[in-house]
Amino acid sequence: MRITVSILSIFSTIIALVAMAAADQGDNPAIFTVVDSHTNYQELSNTFSTLSRASGFPNAPVFVFHGVPLTAESQSFLSAATPRPVTFVDITGFFANVPALAGASPGEDCDYQQKQRFLVGHVWHEPVLEPYDVLMHITDTTCITFDTDYLPGFPPSAQPLNYKSYSIPNDLALTKYTVGLFPTTLSFISVTGDYPMNIELWAQIVNSHDHDNKVPKFSDDFEIVRRSWITSPEVQEYHDHLADNASMKDLFERKWSASCIMFLTVALFSGDDNTSTMHLPGIVEKDLWTGNYFPNLCRPQAIAPIA
Repeated sequence: MRITVSILSIFSTIIALVAMAAADQGDNPAIFTVVDSHTNYQELSNTFSTLSRASGFPNAPVFVFHGVPLTAESQSFLSAATPRPVTFVDITGFFANVPALAGASPGEDCDYQQKQRFLVGHVWHEPVLEPYDVLMHITDTTCITFDTDYLPGFPPSAQPLNYKSYSIPNDLALTKYTVGLFPTTLSFISVTGDYPMNIELWAQIVNSHDHDNKVPKFSDDFEIVRRSWITSPEVQEYHDHLADNASMKDLFERKWSASCIMFLTVALFSGDDNTSTMHLPGIVEKDLWTGNYFPNLCRPQAIAPIA
């Protein structure tokens, strides 16, 4: 029986890999990243160099939203890492303008919280992204290790996808960074009448909260999002509640992450058929804290030209 199950599992994996045939040509994707005071520019440049392996849309542009000033030299350095058009969007005003509702102390470093707010509810409405219906979010730790002929679009699927990312098993957000997030969400949906559309993901959330007092999260470093879904009124109402209105003070105090909020968002508003949480073959996350940069995979010299 175990052998049969293993064979079926391998067979399913092969089918999934074969299904990665071609990007959905109906999509019009773009790529974006958000730069803050903690961004490693050298590693972001290396990330950009691996975008040559996202071959589904080789001309899809890259947008760099920077919450800290970027010199002309830094912009030139990043632009040179990829042949794709790169546009730099100054959001230093957003980072500097900490709302009074946040309850931050004068002079307090709020870069992290402002970046999470921007990722939760603001980047999707940026005017420069309006022409694009699918957005691939990357960071300085993202690395694409082999040619994937639908990226930066969604993989082929029976139903249009709203969201694709993945969770690392047992990698839950620390309790101190999620306190209040799940109860706040329950309170919100009790008022709005929203019911979780993705029962499997919702069950994971309830189980993690009840047994570990934690909340699951998607990858901080890779996601693909359909913009019409993320900007829909019901999703926007939830994000406004957490990041811009009643619960903003909790987001700042507890440092709620966009990746945790996105897990809850998908569970609430994206059905199983419209969501892909399978780990994407070829995506590696560099570990900048331990110095594990995967130089044999994630450096420009490791990237062979794609014929």
